[in-house]
Amino acid sequence: MKKSAAKSLVVLIVLCLISCSQENNENDLRIIDLAGGLGKGRIMKLSEIASDIQYIPLETAKEMLIGKNTGENYYENGIFYINSGHISFGIFDKTGKYIRTFNRLGRGPQEYESLHNPDVVCNSGNIVVGTQNRVLEYTSQGPLIRSLNISPDAGFVFSGGEAFKLGDNHYLLSVGVTDSMKPATVIVDTSSKVIKLIDYPEEEWKIIEVNNGFRRSFNDIKYFKFKGKLRVMNGTDPNILGVDEKLNVDTSYIINYGPYKITPRNAKIGSTDKAKVYSYSDVFESDNYLFMQFNLGPFAHKPYLKTALITGKVVSNNISCALFDKRNNTFVLIDQPEIDQTGFVDDIKGGPAFWPQYISSDQYMISMITADEFISLSENPGCSEEIKKLAMTLDESYNPVMVMVKLKR
Repeated sequence: MKKSAAKSLVVLIVLCLISCSQENNENDLRIIDLAGGLGKGRIMKLSEIASDIQYIPLETAKEMLIGKNTGENYYENGIFYINSGHISFGIFDKTGKYIRTFNRLGRGPQEYESLHNPDVVCNSGNIVVGTQNRVLEYTSQGPLIRSLNISPDAGFVFSGGEAFKLGDNHYLLSVGVTDSMKPATVIVDTSSKVIKLIDYPEEEWKIIEVNNGFRRSFNDIKYFKFKGKLRVMNGTDPNILGVDEKLNVDTSYIINYGPYKITPRNAKIGSTDKAKVYSYSDVFESDNYLFMQFNLGPFAHKPYLKTALITGKVVSNNISCALFDKRNNTFVLIDQPEIDQTGFVDDIKGGPAFWPQYISSDQYMISMITADEFISLSENPGCSEEIKKLAMTLDESYNPVMVMVKLKR
């Protein structure tokens, strides 16, 4: 088949998929045309998607010294949840004032072994933690609300992977099943009974098998939240699934990898076939956009440049940020604006480039800058007077500064 004919066929299939889903706007099937976006991109300004940006220093309290933050951070209902070293949450209000510390670390029946990939429930502020063979739900004040014991007899292994609250009475877990240890997604009720299993696609499992069972980063299952739904990305499978509070599972998005998709043929370690791209890092969703990152391999038209901490040399990789506009199904790769910066140029207040670490249910994006980094960036030409004045109130030993961006409606 000629290339032009093949391309026309792909376009026809995509149009048919879109037209077949027009009856229900909530479940419209959207095609993320990654293949069509390869080889081009552009620098994007923050003002294209956002109306405001704020810099909020977190109060430096002796009860919660954050230092170099390595955990996941959240913002819901006017409250910051700052994960300190996968041990505890520092809880601050929207002005940065310290409220309290959430810490239930330990080996007791009401304690977790690590605060890794917790879920902050948007409507209640409750904290859900997956720990060894258990799912624990707490209030943000600390008391345990519910403990689910995951028995080995359940037919799967839950060793403290990701756990999310789904509606009022269900939890979604990332697990391995016992017969072949394939990764999967399991939904249980409050009695730990398995209600639904979302299988890991067979094609994805074959990719693992060609590497003798060795799981590579692109084989991982990714989860991200959007309002009452959870999205599930199974490795390199093009279908992004949506699971709602009634446990309905549908295909919310399809990534068009084109001929660049990872397959069992080109995934084998040592393969010289470089025609492959894949999703990289976390995905975040707002009312209007998906914020994504991809490893573009040899197809990166503008490799990402970063200064190595130890050697001070500039090194490159093939990671690219990307934006998918849900309103018109457009996809664009976002070029790096400067060395060591990622995301959107801050043309609102002249700060560093911005990329979200979390998006709240009320459409705020957040990220974090350490105090010493904030002081350093305030010396850059073009930095706003607001940032310079704020930097003068900080010391390098202070808690970090939260960056909060309001998305346009």
